[in-house]
Amino acid sequence: MAKKTMVVQGQVPPQAIDIEEAVLGAILIEQPAFMQVIDLLQPDYFYKPAHKEVYQAILELFAQANPVDMLTVTQQLRQTGKLEMAGGPTFVMKLTSMVNSSANIEYHAHILVEQAIKRRLIEISSKIRKAAFNHTSDAFEVIDDLANDVFQLSETGIKKQFSRASKIVSENILTLDEDVANPQRIQKTNTIRFV
Repeated sequence: MAKKTMVVQGQVPPQAIDIEEAVLGAILIEQPAFMQVIDLLQPDYFYKPAHKEVYQAILELFAQANPVDMLTVTQQLRQTGKLEMAGGPTFVMKLTSMVNSSANIEYHAHILVEQAIKRRLIEISSKIRKAAFNHTSDAFEVIDDLANDVFQLSETGIKKQFSRASKIVSENILTLDEDVANPQRIQKTNTIRFV
């Protein structure tokens, strides 16, 4: 995802600040929640700069196999000189008061990815519009650039997540088909597997 979002005709780009706060808060109060969204979210998927910094600090702690909580994230931000950019210790503490549990974190993460995709689509369309109005631009190069941008966009975490879910469903359907063909299997195994 691009780091800069364009504002089109005075409109605020797609975003969900409250959901961003809920996701970060859930990670800070329940570390296992992070494992549900690590493959889905990237720092640039957060619209608010402070939220990007907090999530980046979480990723850095995880990469170092350190625990993730309000205190460790605050310390990581302090060590990297980004604590004030992230709103200070009070802001990080406030994130933990936004949620009671991480029950819906994966659903919330999907919302953030969708908003980030929409922001990127706005950037791509603005870029294409500008290139199309440029009399010196090559139309075929513009099309190639567009195809490349759209391809990169289609490779976001949400597509991978849906592919994973689709694979699980397919595997479970095959297992059910085998059970129908061989009823004795039902007594021996649990047919549906959740990952």
